Amino acid sequence: MEEGKKLSLSFFKDFLKKRGRNFTDEQISQIRESLYILAELDYLITVNKDGNLPRQRLEFPP
Repeated sequence: MEEGKKLSLSFFKDFLKKRGRNFTDEQISQIRESLYILAELDYLITVNKDGNLPRQRLEFPP
C-alpha cells in the first residue's frame, strides 16, 4: 500500500503511547505494516467466503 494512503506513524505512536506502550519509530513502522497485512488477508478471506483466495500474490515487506 502506498505510504500516503496509510495512517501516519505519528497516529500509531500517539495511539500506543496513550495506552502506556512506548516503541521506537522502527518498531511502530513494523507494527503498522503487520496490521495492514492482517487487514488485507482478512479482506481477501471475507471477499472469498468459499475459502478460495485469489491467485494474486501478496507482497510482504522484507
